[in-house]
Amino acid sequence: MMPSALSPQFSARSPQQAVPPESYDALVSVGTFTPGHMGADGFESVLKYLKKGGLFCFTARSIYFNDTGVGIKERIKKLETEGKIELYSKTPELVYHEGDPHTKYR
Repeated sequence: MMPSALSPQFSARSPQQAVPPESYDALVSVGTFTPGHMGADGFESVLKYLKKGGLFCFTARSIYFNDTGVGIKERIKKLETEGKIELYSKTPELVYHEGDPHTKYR
């Protein structure tokens, strides 16, 4: 069940409610822009709901971020070049758990 503090507009329970563009000050996405999910083409779809000057935070495993077939890195660069986003911070490696072949364990 979704906590009441979260927006019901993104809930599967209320798909009929339209979310106006530029509705949110900040958006967080975890694992959304990977193969089998939205992919890199989904950035514009999500960013349209962010207010100008808003904060967007997302994660992607480096194996997907650096894969030109997935296109995340290229899409970020394109959006930066077009002036649609400004990259504030990038953390290239995160630890998920020991033994994960796609990350480095420290």
